[in-house]
Amino acid sequence: MASVLRNVQKRTFTTLFAGSFFVLLDCHILAEEDSLIQPDTNILSMERIFTGQYSGMQQPNRLVVRDTDQWRSLWNEVIQNSQSTKPLPPVDFSHFMVIIAAMGMRRTGGHKIEIEKVYSEKERIEVVVHEFYPGLGCMVTQELTSPVDIVTIHRSDKIISFIEHQKSYECD
Repeated sequence: MASVLRNVQKRTFTTLFAGSFFVLLDCHILAEEDSLIQPDTNILSMERIFTGQYSGMQQPNRLVVRDTDQWRSLWNEVIQNSQSTKPLPPVDFSHFMVIIAAMGMRRTGGHKIEIEKVYSEKERIEVVVHEFYPGLGCMVTQELTSPVDIVTIHRSDKIISFIEHQKSYECD
């Protein structure tokens, strides 16, 4: 009986130790990901001007808009599936530009896209985009959705690149 108890204790310790290792490993990965942002990086201010689930943007896309004509055309696409007409949000393109992250058409609700942050490096601007998906067992609406998120940032001629993150969420 004592040897069985010792074996159970050893397995428990091994399981706890292995679990702790994975937690530590996960923390290291997160810390390493955060360390990808260089010390000379500058987090840029942004203003969210629209976010929604029912855009007319049927394809996944990441766009940078630097002029009024392109903005007007893309805005008409964004509101195409909207039940109400939303006026074109004004943007002073001499000082600002628009960043659009579109998830594309999804067969159900429960999806979300978010421009989390924007930062500037020496030669480029990086836009961090998160896509969220419903996990297994989540109850979602049975309708077509096309999530989109739109922000403005100060105008720049730097190259814009996107850092993509995807995550499913669990439902209780």
